[in-house]
Amino acid sequence: MSEELTVTIRNINSARHPIPDVPVLYLVEPTATNLNLINADLSRNLYADAYINFTSSIPRPLMEDFAAQIAEAGTSESVAQVYDQYLNFIVAEPDLFTLGLGKETYGTLNSAQTKDEDLDTLIDKIVSGLFSVAVTMGMSFDERHGRLQLTGAQARYRSFAAREVALRSPLLQSLIAN
Repeated sequence: MSEELTVTIRNINSARHPIPDVPVLYLVEPTATNLNLINADLSRNLYADAYINFTSSIPRPLMEDFAAQIAEAGTSESVAQVYDQYLNFIVAEPDLFTLGLGKETYGTLNSAQTKDEDLDTLIDKIVSGLFSVAVTMGMSFDERHGRLQLTGAQARYRSFAAREVALRSPLLQSLIAN
């Protein structure tokens, strides 16, 4: 006996009709807007079980807000699994990746006109992307030396922005060779 599998892909921002006997797999950025949309779907019983996959690590406060929302709505039983997938980088070749931040990134990082909040946002994206790369590469924590191990890698910084990226990430701090 052969089973057929049908997959329907929809943008989370588009109108979707109920398919109550089918599980849903969300692959979304961990934003308050996306979590509100998922909560609305759960409240409307659009699907059976929900498998929620975030493209990067969801910040704890955001996850706590989402948990409170679904608990209040009484829809927590509809959530089957929640995963961080660490996908916020693009692999161009086997030994080449990009964070996909655009050509203006260098100018933004090094411009005196860049607002602090814009710089903070960009640095957080860089940290998140580099952490995703490290997780994907299978880095491991060396308890004896108290740092993450990545063979042959040394992190050095030459500018304020690179230093800030390194200082905001415990992962990158462990790679910095003093």
